Amino acid sequence: MRCHSQCDERGGWMKRKYRVGPYVDLDKDPITLPSGRVLDEVAAREMARDTLRGLRRGRPSLHGESGTSPEVRFRLEPQVKEELDAFARHRVLTPSQVMRDALRMYLDEHAS
Repeated sequence: MRCHSQCDERGGWMKRKYRVGPYVDLDKDPITLPSGRVLDEVAAREMARDTLRGLRRGRPSLHGESGTSPEVRFRLEPQVKEELDAFARHRVLTPSQVMRDALRMYLDEHAS
């Protein structure tokens, strides 16, 4: 198995920088880990698969459970977008946080 620690599963570069050592054929030269487990090609593949399976893409869900949060998209006038960005930047928030809060306030105020 030839893999470079700087590449993700899609072949893209990860943001963190790691030192890549020389290629090691783990079937010829297995490594014994501190736990005593022998790391051969099969074990290395299993470890890589388990590690990648544990990675999550994107932000955590808003409802605190696994899965993705629903997404709503809409268009804004350019001036409103500029105001939103400036407002969010000034308060060290993301535009999404501002829009979620504003929508929540609107719905609470207009609930019947």
